[in-house]
Amino acid sequence: MHKADSKTNQPRLLVIEDDRVARDTIEKTVARDNYILATATTLAEARAKLKAATFDVILLDLNLDDSRGVETFDAVRAKANGAPIIVLSGIEDEHFARDLTRRGAEDYLFKDKSHPYLIDRVIQHALERRRTRAALTNEQVLLNAVMAKLQDKIYFKDLDSRFIRVNQGMADHFKVESPHELVGRSDFDYFTAEHAQPAFDDEQEIIRTGEPKIGIIEKETHSDGRVTWVSTSKMALEDGSGKIIGTFGMSRDVTELIQTENNLLQANAALREANEKVEAANKAKSEFLANMSHEIRTPMNGIIGVTELLLKSRLDPQQLDYMNMINRSAETLMRLLNDILDFSKIEAGKLDLEIIPFDLRDSLADTLKIMAGRAAEKDLELAFHIPPEIPDHLMGDPGRLRQIIVNLVGNAIKFTPSGEVLVDVRLKKRVEDEVTLHIQVIDTGIGIPADKCDAIFEEFNQADASTTRQFGGTGLGLAISARLVGLMDGQIWVESEPGKGSNFQFTAVFGLRKDAASLAFTSPPALRDLPVLVVDDNETNRAIFDEMLKSWEMKPTCVDGGTPALEALDASLKSGRPFRLAILDAMMPGMDGFELARRIRARPEWQQLILILLSSATFPDHHKRARESGFARALNKPIKQSDLFNAITRLTGTVTLDAAAAMPPPPDEKEVIPLNILLAEDGLVNQRVAKDLLTQRGHTVTIAENGRLAVDAMEAGHFDLILMDVHMPIMDGFEATGEIRRLEQPKGTHIPIIALTANAMKGDRERCLEAGMDGYLSKPIRARDLYRVVEESADSSHLDRESRRRHVEKTTASVEAPHEDHAATPAAPDDEPIIDPDVALQHVEGSEELLGEMVAIFFEESAEMIRRIEKAIAEKDAELLERSAHTLKSSSAMFGARRARHAALDLEILGKSGTTDNSTPLFEKLRREVTILHEAVDSRWGSGRDQNQQTKQ
Repeated sequence: MHKADSKTNQPRLLVIEDDRVARDTIEKTVARDNYILATATTLAEARAKLKAATFDVILLDLNLDDSRGVETFDAVRAKANGAPIIVLSGIEDEHFARDLTRRGAEDYLFKDKSHPYLIDRVIQHALERRRTRAALTNEQVLLNAVMAKLQDKIYFKDLDSRFIRVNQGMADHFKVESPHELVGRSDFDYFTAEHAQPAFDDEQEIIRTGEPKIGIIEKETHSDGRVTWVSTSKMALEDGSGKIIGTFGMSRDVTELIQTENNLLQANAALREANEKVEAANKAKSEFLANMSHEIRTPMNGIIGVTELLLKSRLDPQQLDYMNMINRSAETLMRLLNDILDFSKIEAGKLDLEIIPFDLRDSLADTLKIMAGRAAEKDLELAFHIPPEIPDHLMGDPGRLRQIIVNLVGNAIKFTPSGEVLVDVRLKKRVEDEVTLHIQVIDTGIGIPADKCDAIFEEFNQADASTTRQFGGTGLGLAISARLVGLMDGQIWVESEPGKGSNFQFTAVFGLRKDAASLAFTSPPALRDLPVLVVDDNETNRAIFDEMLKSWEMKPTCVDGGTPALEALDASLKSGRPFRLAILDAMMPGMDGFELARRIRARPEWQQLILILLSSATFPDHHKRARESGFARALNKPIKQSDLFNAITRLTGTVTLDAAAAMPPPPDEKEVIPLNILLAEDGLVNQRVAKDLLTQRGHTVTIAENGRLAVDAMEAGHFDLILMDVHMPIMDGFEATGEIRRLEQPKGTHIPIIALTANAMKGDRERCLEAGMDGYLSKPIRARDLYRVVEESADSSHLDRESRRRHVEKTTASVEAPHEDHAATPAAPDDEPIIDPDVALQHVEGSEELLGEMVAIFFEESAEMIRRIEKAIAEKDAELLERSAHTLKSSSAMFGARRARHAALDLEILGKSGTTDNSTPLFEKLRREVTILHEAVDSRWGSGRDQNQQTKQ
């Protein structure tokens, strides 16, 4: 299509011709193409037309009235504004035509021979060439603009990688004045071969393959010694037919960026090195603190022990005051050492969480019972709440969870002058194999300013420096708790307001036990709809009891004092559904639990009502007063759910929680194969427990008091199974087992030998198996574990010797033993309960009668062990010390007496090290704990008074 007029879209044509015939011929020719036609007959008229308008094509006759020849052409060309000029001439002269073409004519037509079709083609070609030139001119303008304005280096190269055009940026890069200076040159003229050769090779590969190279980073080494870096993109240069005729590319200087990156890498490397040095220093510091904490604790224990002994001696008031100051300072220092040890372990990366099965409710209850004494001393209500929907059987580290709770609850008690401390557990998230718990410790204490809530989780930091002087503390407890929470994939924070208490909260992730479904609890039918009265003046406690009892499908009625309790009792009689059970808080304003019980028992209609007392740990006489007031059972607060449930079920004659959830169904009597069992055990309590439990199942038991007697009994008679205590006098269990195995070799027999040990230390089980024993059972002896091991060994009697050994080993391996690594086990706190009645009952399968017999035996045995330990210390007999402390440790464990057990363990370990040095403070501590234990056992079960007095002497 012809170039259009700006208004009519038609090409504009100027015909300069003084011959009318020629002019008419042209007009007729172009009329078909719809040109806008203008004509002029003279040069002057033509100039006027060219001044007034712009034309797309000019047809020019050279010979006009006012101008002739070449002068006419030059005059018109000067005014044509670049429009193509087609010369019309009557002279047929090729030389003249070529001369005009050189002067700028677009084409040349001979008037006499120019056919109209030829005229039209020449005009159209002229228009097309003008459009092409205009496009090329525009492209050239654009290219020149790019080449001139871009700071990047732009270049075109021929097939030999020589420059054919570059921009000013490239000239500046090479430090030459004009881009033209680079034409015909190559990279080899400006760079060293280190860069020029790889660049040349890249360009030749592009020419060969046509594949571009985009965004490559190149290091340029200049001939003048400079080093620069560029980001380059190179591509093939093609002609109009697609043939590769060279390369072209663009480079951007990235020298500063590379230098910055290198500086950053160097800085990062230096920072890493510095961090490694800091971490190494921190690790060395933490290891030093850990080692020093262990070293310092040994003399500190001696200081505390001697101080306690002096406190019991006759001192004047001033001396007593001084000794109390020393004792308090020593205890504070010991707590600080323990905190530093834990913190240093965390910082040194040596604290790993255990993943073991545990029961959430029992674990939390046991933890809070340790704190109950401190709370009761300040008349604070200490409670915990775990909704029924939260799973109980978890996998995790109960010890570290306990440490967090102890820190948070301990702080809450410390900073709460009155009111209550509540531990509330919520379910944040549950997936198939794990739960995230949200645990809150809520108090009614002094509170914390908002701007201090974050700082208190930092090391050696408290909300107010004055609190250290007023309340004491190291400032490490919360920092350690925060680290432990982090290890449990959780977070810790606090919400608080001065004067309105604090709410410490943390989340923690725990696994779900795979056997949780089989351990699921179902309320016994006898308890369903059982009417229960709960009397407690604390609203939080009432809400917790209401939820707990309802989860067991019981029907609780909760009231806040004695008067409404009596009214509720009367109302239940009138309704025809009298209460069968009442749970009374001991400490209530107006009418306490004891007075309420007295009034209840004074009425004949309530003689059969079962009463349970909720007692504080700081009032040891509560249990005795409870019996005198008509209570069937007294339980210490905070209440452990399993303790309450077991108490209710035992008192109402239904199945206990232990029997319902923990113990497998006992086999029928006809399924139990009576066995002839040899029991090698020197401890009187363990002898009696094991013998009574086994004889109740129909087994025959022969007792040997030491390893030598066990070997003699084995030679004299036939036994199906031997229960072998590891620590015995004359010949221990390892030696006796070795002797029995030697005697068996000629006969080709193999009697199963199950090790009995109270150590439960790492590697003990493997040591027993290496000594020739077939299995391992930890003390104190539990009925269900004992039955399982004994009766499973009977089931293997038909197997060959090796198969029977593997069967018994597998059976005993499934018995969960409490792990006791003394180095990692903290001493039992002084405010921990002295005994655990439910633990004691579990060991004798719930038999109160058997437990009563065990108490009498325990008093006799413990008094004898105290005498032997005293003798061992006097005669420096480390072996006797170890063996006697071991026996006392084992028998104390029967009653859940952690304090006495741990005190005995300290002496056992000392004796095991082959010395009795520094044993006096440890012995005095043990003697004191055993005395306290005797008093607690005597108060609870009422036996052994004479032996108790003997031990005190």
